[in-house]
Amino acid sequence: MWTVGTLVSGIVALGLCLLINQSIRMIRVAFDAQLVQIPGPIISRFTSLILKINTLRGQRTRYIHSLHQQYGPFVRVAPREVSISDLDSVRQIHRIGTPFRKSAWYKEVTRQPLDDQCTVFAIQDPRKASARRKLFQRSATHAAVQQWEPVVAQLANLTVQKIKKDVSATGTADVAKWWSMMAADVLTSLAFGKSYRIVETGQRPALITDLEAIPFLSTLQLEIPWIWPLMMSRLPLPGLGTPAVIFGRNKEYGSIAVRNAKESSQRGIKTLFSEMLPQEDKQEQPLSDKVIALESINLLFAGVDTTATALTYLVYAVLREDAIKQELVHELASCSYDASWDELEQLPFLHGVIQETLRLYPPVPATLKREVPPEGALLGGYMMPAGITVGAQAYTLHRDPAIWDNPERQVPTYLPTPKLPPPSLLLLGRFLLLSPVILLCSFLCLKPQVTRVKGAVHALTNAIQQI
Repeated sequence: MWTVGTLVSGIVALGLCLLINQSIRMIRVAFDAQLVQIPGPIISRFTSLILKINTLRGQRTRYIHSLHQQYGPFVRVAPREVSISDLDSVRQIHRIGTPFRKSAWYKEVTRQPLDDQCTVFAIQDPRKASARRKLFQRSATHAAVQQWEPVVAQLANLTVQKIKKDVSATGTADVAKWWSMMAADVLTSLAFGKSYRIVETGQRPALITDLEAIPFLSTLQLEIPWIWPLMMSRLPLPGLGTPAVIFGRNKEYGSIAVRNAKESSQRGIKTLFSEMLPQEDKQEQPLSDKVIALESINLLFAGVDTTATALTYLVYAVLREDAIKQELVHELASCSYDASWDELEQLPFLHGVIQETLRLYPPVPATLKREVPPEGALLGGYMMPAGITVGAQAYTLHRDPAIWDNPERQVPTYLPTPKLPPPSLLLLGRFLLLSPVILLCSFLCLKPQVTRVKGAVHALTNAIQQI
């Protein structure tokens, strides 16, 4: 006969069995014959707690960078995760036809379990990812970029005029705010054929504030999942609502984006989603409205913050070095007044400045996580077991003294017209350089009489680490 005492004893015994089982598994992973050879903090063999804490503090990238400085190009940062800064190994992981697939992290962060129903960001199957990228590439041709150039140029000039107005009124301007608004306007115009007129009004809509909340919410969901169900419905963010409300609004934004894109397509306006929408010569559209809606939000999420961050650091990097600013202004003086993209594309020092800024201040500095294939992999002399996560972060690679003579110093060189990878490797190749080139040229035409961008650059860097 069962009694309260025997029931409690049974629960305790079950708990002890689970604890012992978990401890045995942890010890096996910690002292795995292959993983134990990889240097790193002793505690990283047993738990990912330190990595989680630094991730929640917004210091993950800097923490991993400090470990590489201490332990070298291969560091075990968690029981089943290895960070790599060895260039040959990074090339092996990301080469064409690589067996290293995106890790499960991408599915977890997007909450999209199936490749056919998720965005290109999270697709793990290389063939399906390639097919999805081609849909974007067919829309982002060189002719399309030339067609979009006036839209980008007009928004860039309007944004710079808004900055000039702020400086005239107060003596300072929040360039990061204006770049964020401009990026949102550009992307909504090119993706859906309809601008939100954010720069014109000077008001940050709920769309931007919701997008800015997603990285924070996703981090909480991944790092402390046990409180996520409570947060979804009961812990509101000031001025935004609960995560459930925010994600609900994102779905609504996606539906509106699909409707706008279809209306633009019917009027003959070329957008980034043109190849995904119904065509007269096609029986059905390649993707469902639901997937296109997800891709639209993914495009804004991935594009607004990264573009604004890159532009902010670009202005900061130019204005803090007077010699660089003067050389750039001198090169731009050789261009016509309304220089086209094709003309600006030929300026070697301009592209050197952009590339060097992206090296020092990459908009996406953190680890690109990949999963070791079933047969394992030999990287840098270390045998990586199947299924573990490996990855490299741009922040560390771009500061490797074995690659760069003076990695912490900005030394732009004269670069020829950039040779972009084949279309199959680059989603929006030429467009990626269009915005910063036109905007920087427009900004410098104001001949700013400052030597440094005013604002909390250190705070901006910390914010980027959180993303």
